[in-house]
Amino acid sequence: MRRAPTPAGNLAISREAALVERSSSVAKPLSLLRRAAAKVLKGNAPRTQEERDDADGAGSWYPVCACTQSHHRNASSVTALQRASGAKTWAGIMTCGSVWLCATCAQKIEKVRGDEVCRLIETARARGMIVVMMTHTFPHKIADSCKDSMDGLSEALRKMRQRGGYQRFRKSLGFVGLVRSTEVTYGFNGWHPHVHELWVLDPVESSIAITDLGQTNLEELIACKVFPQWEAAARAIFGENRAPTRAHGLDVSLVWSANDYLAKCPDRVARLNEAGKTRWGADAEMTKTTAKKGRRGSRTFWDILPIAAGEGPSFDEQKSAKQFALTVEHARHLVLDYARGTWRKRRMYWTPARTTKDGYVEGLRHRFDIGEELTDEQIADGELPMTGLQSKEELKKRDPVVAAVEFCIFSLAGLGRPYLADLLDRAAGSHSIIDIARGDGWQLERLADHPDGYRRFSAIHSFARGGGRLQ
Repeated sequence: MRRAPTPAGNLAISREAALVERSSSVAKPLSLLRRAAAKVLKGNAPRTQEERDDADGAGSWYPVCACTQSHHRNASSVTALQRASGAKTWAGIMTCGSVWLCATCAQKIEKVRGDEVCRLIETARARGMIVVMMTHTFPHKIADSCKDSMDGLSEALRKMRQRGGYQRFRKSLGFVGLVRSTEVTYGFNGWHPHVHELWVLDPVESSIAITDLGQTNLEELIACKVFPQWEAAARAIFGENRAPTRAHGLDVSLVWSANDYLAKCPDRVARLNEAGKTRWGADAEMTKTTAKKGRRGSRTFWDILPIAAGEGPSFDEQKSAKQFALTVEHARHLVLDYARGTWRKRRMYWTPARTTKDGYVEGLRHRFDIGEELTDEQIADGELPMTGLQSKEELKKRDPVVAAVEFCIFSLAGLGRPYLADLLDRAAGSHSIIDIARGDGWQLERLADHPDGYRRFSAIHSFARGGGRLQ
């Protein structure tokens, strides 16, 4: 519905009021989390002043603070591309690409990463290979900062990989490669970073008859051989009193496939159901952090963020729900600590291609036709992934663009900085971007169709045509 005209002097108040109303009733929870992160982290830097000086100012602010709030430099318009499925892709929008801090970008990135892991599992199983998932963790203390815990975990994993016994055992299993994912939660004992790894094993290259062992025996064999290596590496980094235990330091489970994970692993169904993960597979465990909820008193970053922004449950409400209660000040401190600890850290890692004395060896992605890996920033910016057997043009044909609307930068700037993010939130739904633009008072002018055949429009806001200007 088009709004009634308002005098130029009252346009700012009218637009702001409508924006607040829409944001509270229509905006997705993930976009609210993105705004909460920008609110808490605004004015804070991931690096100290000395570090910023040494890096020529790099790291002077968190990009999530400006994510979807502004356009690219020197751009004259922001373009919305609407596909046949209803999905919208934006060109000219600044996105942060942070899988750690921005829920909006994280959801896009996790979708692509999850699809890649799912395809790896299904392809490996179809080729007669075995996929094993294991989780490494270590004892942690409330006084440990997130950065110290993350750095310590990375160093312990590096030491374990360098141990000869660890390398020989992987080779005896017919080890092909791995995918590693890092996750961080917070609980009564402080930050709890842990690593999920998917191992792909080829029985043909194995010196052990792993296909004859059965699920339980294979899991026990891997745990008995890997845990001493992990324990020794963790003890070297964290000290004797911080060595992991067998019960909590390592978990090993056979992955049958991404689709029948629950059906083939009945011993874990009860635990997953208890955690609300009734349709949870290994691919989701590796990637879907925004969909996870803390359990047994722990919290994810996305649980802490609303409290830090003053938008979550109060301290008394948390206690009534028998949760680990946090004040706003404590939650803000945790968000800043988490942001510094995850700064420049990589969430996902795939075994890369490498060159040996015998010649070129395929990496895990190439061997299973996963294709070249896009960066988080590329995925958040809307770039389509492609596999070794596909091209970007073929992927676009699956979901072709049907309409494009180019929004004038001058009009967007006049409507106020929050308007662009609000427009993106509403366009993420099932509504047509053309209907949304007309409902907001944009004047659409039909342009020549794109060579690919879809409709194109230029959009200038009505107040700009009349010379109106926001104060």
